[in-house]
Amino acid sequence: EHAYRLVFPFEECFAPDAPVLLTVMPSGIVETRAVLQPKKEDALIAFTYPQNISDELAESRVYCTADGNADKSDPQDNGHRMLRDTAFVWRREDGTNALVQTWPTELNENFRKTFEITEGTNPDSDKFSPQAVSEFQAAMVRLFGSTATKCPIMFCHKKTVNTSPAVVGVGEDVLAHINENPELMRTLAILNVDSDGLGFVADGTSGDGKKFEKHFSLTAGEQCVVYRKVGWDTMGCIKPLHQFLRDADLQEPAISMRKDQNLESSRSMPNFDSKRGSRESEDRDKFKTSATVPNLDENPPIREDRDRCQSDTLMEHTTDVLHGHDQDVYRDYILRLWADTQRTPADRRRSLNPLLPDFERKVPDSFGFFGNAADSEDEWVRFAGISVLCLDYNKNVREAYKGRLRGREKDTAEDHFQSIRVWWKRELDGKLEDFLEDVEFVQALVRYRQASNSGVVVYRPRKTHVSPNDKHPRRDGNLHTYDTRSELLVIVQGSYLGAQDTCHNATFWTQAFPSVLEALDTRSIAGSVHPLAGYPELMEHSGYAEIVKELFPQVLAAIKKNNKPIDRIVVTGRRPPA
Repeated sequence: EHAYRLVFPFEECFAPDAPVLLTVMPSGIVETRAVLQPKKEDALIAFTYPQNISDELAESRVYCTADGNADKSDPQDNGHRMLRDTAFVWRREDGTNALVQTWPTELNENFRKTFEITEGTNPDSDKFSPQAVSEFQAAMVRLFGSTATKCPIMFCHKKTVNTSPAVVGVGEDVLAHINENPELMRTLAILNVDSDGLGFVADGTSGDGKKFEKHFSLTAGEQCVVYRKVGWDTMGCIKPLHQFLRDADLQEPAISMRKDQNLESSRSMPNFDSKRGSRESEDRDKFKTSATVPNLDENPPIREDRDRCQSDTLMEHTTDVLHGHDQDVYRDYILRLWADTQRTPADRRRSLNPLLPDFERKVPDSFGFFGNAADSEDEWVRFAGISVLCLDYNKNVREAYKGRLRGREKDTAEDHFQSIRVWWKRELDGKLEDFLEDVEFVQALVRYRQASNSGVVVYRPRKTHVSPNDKHPRRDGNLHTYDTRSELLVIVQGSYLGAQDTCHNATFWTQAFPSVLEALDTRSIAGSVHPLAGYPELMEHSGYAEIVKELFPQVLAAIKKNNKPIDRIVVTGRRPPA
């Protein structure tokens, strides 16, 4: 577990002021309410990435009980304020709502021993988002006043190995499973589970041996992780899955719960251990992982979506395939090509179904797949890394929307992206880990009036030195070719929304591309695009043009929000990147 945190050491700097802290979760739950009395070594700690909260929740009332936990039946916050009226939630200039989730900590000797601390200067803008730093500072000014700008932010990092089991799944199912297993409950340092199944009391022990209890609440229907937190305080703890995956990697075997209480080892990820192909159902209780590429020389695999509900029909699956939604096939094709590059020519000639020669004839040399061995391998890693992100993202969003990924119907774009990235870091003998490790979420894309998931924008920065953690470094000791440039990846979600997508797909007549540019207001588009307006013969599918008009301004906003050097922009979708 790598814990990156921002710390504001308020201590006695603002005496005699004693403002009230509200620890607001992204779900709108107020987890902690505390009066911040001036005291030596007291501080506030926060995550190092920007957090958002919906308009609906931002405009909801603040409800707290005496112990700081949400209780909508008993409003106690002064003035019955909305969350947006507090120091921790406000509307940004782009119309989204900033959330600063912060909680108390002690900046004592033990903290200073266990954390590497940099004071005042950001040591790594990739790990400590400048936007998160700015918003944390803004929240402190809103809380303590303008003099808070004189108190330097601390940039903190620690690495720990936690051997505690982690139970992953929909919150209610996770707590029900724990409640039925007393030994697991003791291992996780949980005293008891609430009668409504939506919270628990942790059995805490501080570093000086003192016992304490702390109550945690969860959001119904949210994917979460329950585990035993270690450090100065040891206790049962719960985090939303997307937050947990930012700090930690789950090691196999993991305990993952479905609503039917069956254990599963993954969600919609390919089984490369299967001799019949990536779609074959696996024995989930065995928690198998993979380090091999499927052998497509054998008989065609029996296609079976292992996460599909039993009520799915063959017709619906056939429709998915006909509309180009068989992402497993596309992904396995790319991984098979990559595997073939590592076979001897004689071995490839013996293949029953040779794929690489035809691919090599058709792909331009500029792609760099063939030539210098080290450079070519780097480009295959990049190509495979982008492919698994875009193809699994498209599949998971569609499957979750159709109810085939139980408990993940409410997953955000970032939830899907993070779960896929974490999964593939440990697959294929970790060959994609170095590439995927540095890919970071920038922004979700949405379409139509109800703002449906329409994709995701992610960013991979260039590097200046070879990573000491790279498990597959180049033999010449140089940077990987994909590390020498920074890339913005735009993953566009394919059709999955039924009637709305069908209507846009059916609007197949074309319109002049210059008219699309005019609708986008070409003044805001990079100059390199302007020459296209002079070619009226360029035509575009009208239905897709309407979606472009929605998505393109969002991509521009993502570029501005990212505010980092970009050498290349890659746009891809439901099929392999071109």
